[in-house]
Amino acid sequence: MNSIAEDNLMHYGTPRHSGRYPWGSGDNPYQRSGDFLSRIEELKNQGLTETEIAKAMGMSTTQYRAQKSLAKDERRALDVARAKSLREDGLSLNEIAREMGFANDSSVRSLLNERSEARMNQAKKTAEFLKEQIAEKGMIDVGTGVERELGISKEKLKEALAILEAEGYPVYGGRIQQATNPGKHTTLQVVCPPGTEHKEIYDYAEIWWNVYGKCSR
Repeated sequence: MNSIAEDNLMHYGTPRHSGRYPWGSGDNPYQRSGDFLSRIEELKNQGLTETEIAKAMGMSTTQYRAQKSLAKDERRALDVARAKSLREDGLSLNEIAREMGFANDSSVRSLLNERSEARMNQAKKTAEFLKEQIAEKGMIDVGTGVERELGISKEKLKEALAILEAEGYPVYGGRIQQATNPGKHTTLQVVCPPGTEHKEIYDYAEIWWNVYGKCSR
């Protein structure tokens, strides 16, 4: 297909795990957030930079940052659940702080803050929404500007895509040659149903350009 430079297309997965589980021995990384963050701390203590840590874990820096944010959200979610449980047991904020090892009750207040919890869950909710869209439409565009349409930050969108990749939804990107501007390209990024092969985005890319490519977002 002439409208896409095939050698510019790339799979936003990891070399060793084909984009499914970016690190570890096959377990879902979101069940091992503590191990993931502990491993990061261990590598940092060895003097590795963020870029070197990402490489050591078989990830791109973008994947690494998304996975790190997800791991932090997972750890915080566990803290939120525990704080809520202790509160339901009748403990005061100060008692919960002592029980959870916090210096004061401000950390507990933050955990119990509904807005804070909602922000934390944005990536997971976005991932669920995107799965619904994929089930209905097949592969979908998640490139430039989609985060604004979804009402979230770029970082949260990256986290959502990392969640989908971990669940087997491949994310592909590439440069599409603009039919009306020879030599110029548009960058496209799509998330696909599980089992989608790399070559299958070619037809989607041609349709995308014909429908959306001639218009700015």
